Amino acid sequence: MVLVTLFTLLITWTGLSAVNLTYDKVRSNLRGIDSYEQNDYDSAIKHFEENVVNNPGEGLLHFNLGNAYYRLGEFDQAVNEYYRALNDKNLIKRSETYHNKGNALFEQQKYKEALESFRNALISDPSNNNARYNYELTRQFLEQSQNEQQPQSGDGDDEDDDSEQQDQSSAEESDSEDGDDDDVSEQQKGEGDQDQQKEQQQKELDEKKLEEAEKMLRTLNARERQLLEEQREREREAQDLRGRFW
Repeated sequence: MVLVTLFTLLITWTGLSAVNLTYDKVRSNLRGIDSYEQNDYDSAIKHFEENVVNNPGEGLLHFNLGNAYYRLGEFDQAVNEYYRALNDKNLIKRSETYHNKGNALFEQQKYKEALESFRNALISDPSNNNARYNYELTRQFLEQSQNEQQPQSGDGDDEDDDSEQQDQSSAEESDSEDGDDDDVSEQQKGEGDQDQQKEQQQKELDEKKLEEAEKMLRTLNARERQLLEEQREREREAQDLRGRFW
């Protein structure tokens, strides 16, 4: 499961520890879940924050709060809550938390940090195939972004080379006759046309690569939505068996 636009959050509501369960904690968590499932993320945040204040340092509560912030588009807050969740040494859903933290970082275009977070998700749970998908996707996206920046630096080198050639041509012009001046001018014009053609070809190549990357993202996004629906169905079936409360 991957981001809202690229991936989907890994949501697991039944992960609260059976230790130190209280009526107020269960009630606030259930109310937050109900609001979340109704897409009322402001209300979900209110209930989850109440739990976090009353039960500081409990990782799964921060995990739930981070998910609500993520859905609301508050990615900075989401990252902070996932970070607090990971500070809990007893956190069960560590891989899922790293995974969702990577999603939020990706939304902020912090691709290197997102890649590291997905990597930690895999280290925590090598069987987390969703994190593996996101890791590979983010790695390819990062490489694509870096490749798109390389032609720019190359163009700068070409401009320096062109400038040197023009200076050399200017020196030769001063020592040559008028007929030679015309030849040099035609040569410079031809070189300028070639540079423009190269620049246009590189631009078309970059656009093609970007289209291919976007197509791949859309394909993976559709697959991840399907996986999310399948997991939700399994969770609903499991919930019917064990009842609503822990």
